Amino acid sequence: MAPRTIKAGILPLYLKLYEEITPGGYRQFDGFIGSTKELLVKAGLTLIDPGVVFEKSHVAKAEELFLRENISFIVTLHLCYSPSLLIADFLKKLHLPVIILDTTPDFSFENMQDDYLLKNHGIHGVMDLTSVLRSRGIPFTVVSGHAENPDFTESLTKTARAYAAASLYRNQTIGITGKPFEGMGDFAVDFGRLKQAFGITVKEIPAARLIEEGERVADGDIEASMNEEKSRWDTGRVSPEAYRDSVRTYLALKRIAGKEGLSGYTLNFQFITEGMATPFYACSRLMGEGSGYGGEGDVLTATLGAPLNLLSEAAKFDEFFCA
Repeated sequence: MAPRTIKAGILPLYLKLYEEITPGGYRQFDGFIGSTKELLVKAGLTLIDPGVVFEKSHVAKAEELFLRENISFIVTLHLCYSPSLLIADFLKKLHLPVIILDTTPDFSFENMQDDYLLKNHGIHGVMDLTSVLRSRGIPFTVVSGHAENPDFTESLTKTARAYAAASLYRNQTIGITGKPFEGMGDFAVDFGRLKQAFGITVKEIPAARLIEEGERVADGDIEASMNEEKSRWDTGRVSPEAYRDSVRTYLALKRIAGKEGLSGYTLNFQFITEGMATPFYACSRLMGEGSGYGGEGDVLTATLGAPLNLLSEAAKFDEFFCA
């Protein structure tokens, strides 16, 4: 499964008063902005950048851009003090989680001279903004430190990836063959509630569709897939007929997943009654490619594959008695 692009809006914040006193003064922060963006890109984000923000027209531009690009969360970077009410209504309107970077161009206070304070007092704006976000119920996380400190870069990377994973949980499409196993309450969930709360769609994939799609799989595609796997696994003791049938079903399910945009899949073996074997092989291979999976119609567990793979790159389904 190809990972979904995670877009984050970045807001480099400046003070209009400083721009009036020294036009273009914000350009001294170009290098600082660039190096900070590099850290976020390394964390796996695609950044949507409206430019430095210090007046209402900039906020309007950011809003239009962020809505158009459908960003998942916002990262603020205070270049200096910036009054919170410049962006408070905008953040409330978008109601997206915020990562607030409390960092500065300079590493320490040891060599304070010239315009040192003017370049290193973003924390004033951080304190202002966090107070307002708290009062308005907007979720945020503050990451403090300097880019030369590995603790800061590690914290920033972990936070950005966690925000991205939370974003991946939303708006998924999960395929299901059959219905959830009756009486299994630990994963029982109303699919309408999933859609309402998280934008998650559950798409029915009847067993008959798997069979029909499998009949359209070319023999050459099956051979190619088998040869690819033989380079990694010892398949010599597997029944050739069963192996081909399993690969056929895998390719069929993979095609369906691509057509439907599935990020996860679940099945209840009770609904696989004739025409094919229960496609555990297909599910295992799809998990190896990053798809989520859950047993017996467990949609909830299937939704965890995409976000957990972003964090671990090795998420898989297992049952405790199978460990």
